[in-house]
Amino acid sequence: MKKFLVILFFASFIFLFNLDGRTLENQDNMRFAEVGREILETGDWIMMHLSGEIYVDKPPLHFWNMAISYKIFGINTFGARFPSAFYAIIGVAGILFFSYIADKGNQKTAIYSAFFLLSNYAYIIYARTARIDIEFSVLFSLSLISFYGGFIYRKGKRILLYSLFWFFNGMAFLDKGPVAFIALLIIILFLLINRKAADAGLKILVFTFTVFILTVIPWILLLLSHNKFDEYIYMLKTSKIMTRRENFLYYFYAFPLNFFPVIIFTSITIPFLWKSRKEIYGNSGLVFSIIWFIVYFFVIHLTSAKNARYLLPIFIPCAFITAWAIQKISFRNIYHKTETYCSLIAFIFGVLISITPLIWIIYKKEFLPNAVILTFIGLISVFYLHTRLKDFIIFTCILCIIGFLSADIIRTSFNSQLSYNLKLYNLLKDKNIKADEILLYKTDPEVRKKLSFYFNKLLTQRDEIPSLSANTKVIITSPAFLDNILKIAGDKSSYFKIKNREGQEELDVYAVFIK
Repeated sequence: MKKFLVILFFASFIFLFNLDGRTLENQDNMRFAEVGREILETGDWIMMHLSGEIYVDKPPLHFWNMAISYKIFGINTFGARFPSAFYAIIGVAGILFFSYIADKGNQKTAIYSAFFLLSNYAYIIYARTARIDIEFSVLFSLSLISFYGGFIYRKGKRILLYSLFWFFNGMAFLDKGPVAFIALLIIILFLLINRKAADAGLKILVFTFTVFILTVIPWILLLLSHNKFDEYIYMLKTSKIMTRRENFLYYFYAFPLNFFPVIIFTSITIPFLWKSRKEIYGNSGLVFSIIWFIVYFFVIHLTSAKNARYLLPIFIPCAFITAWAIQKISFRNIYHKTETYCSLIAFIFGVLISITPLIWIIYKKEFLPNAVILTFIGLISVFYLHTRLKDFIIFTCILCIIGFLSADIIRTSFNSQLSYNLKLYNLLKDKNIKADEILLYKTDPEVRKKLSFYFNKLLTQRDEIPSLSANTKVIITSPAFLDNILKIAGDKSSYFKIKNREGQEELDVYAVFIK
């Protein structure tokens, strides 16, 4: 148990470290952050809004969590990303529990599973963003973990765990909609294949469905009674939510890339897994994990909209299967003659990765305290793992974790260059411009979303020639309408150009200051 607590503490450091280093524009989705912020501005927790308009793309749970986080940490990047980081930590706790019960109390399998989940690229990257996907994947996974726990336990524990299954499934539904019901397909197929399905307590599973209803129905009833419900339905029918298209084989190469470096260990274990198929069939936890992976992978493969983030819900079963197999393989027979050299090379490589953030800030001549902290912690971890723990698998996972965090530090140093709306915000703040003194005229919608988030107030947007009020001090506009605004602002006005980093001049913005 102490080892599990240490892993959870380590996971908390990974996901919370430098969480506010970058602005939300860089590889985050500012749209989500702004929807959560507008809950607090409008006071409407039932109907979501974006730029003052009804937002129907996603159910409300993720935005509720953001709004609560803002109340605790303030309207900032840390507050926007904290829900994802928090759920990522819960996901590590979930895989520790699942692996432990699925492999009959084998701590080594549970520990390896946790490190495989912690160290894969997609999990650690998306857990440090304001996106919705980590939150959904953890809730979806917790629902299935709870079901499996109820399947193998009896009496009171079964009632509790089946209730938790429906609760987490309801939460997943409130997070991302009907895709949460894929969990039911997984369970049905598992029960059909498993010989002990008759002892699964199906009556209890059906009876506890009331928990799902109690979880979901309050929001649905409040939504039905909302005075903008008709408008919500109209927008829901006319909106195009899933628009990203990829080829049919997309997930076959997206999964290995996003499950790196764990996919290396998974590949190593495939021959062993094939030879151990009879043993696997006798282990309900492994059978459940394999069905979990196959069913989910198959279903999302059939959808027209594809994204690597949609793979996150299968990371827990994949990590568990890999951990179960890898700890049964003896690596000593593979590299016992070169073990000393391999260990030395790994140590040198670990030191180089650890000092990368420090070298980078020296090169950039820009002091970042988090770079120094990461280098210090990285070097201590490498020395400890090399001299005391001597576990090749955990050592590899931690090296990758340090590498991913180092990359995040490097991205932080590019922050101001990547974020042209941040430059615009800083320009306005330097001139002591307040939110109610800004007028947006025919700008790209992203400008309004991002500036509204930075100023913590929905900015005024006009699509017709504006008449200036005494309170207006600056007009933000696009290049096509600069001349019109200069005529309105007068000869004494001044303007600044903020270039879009992608080189598209039509997305440049001009700040025209009224004198």
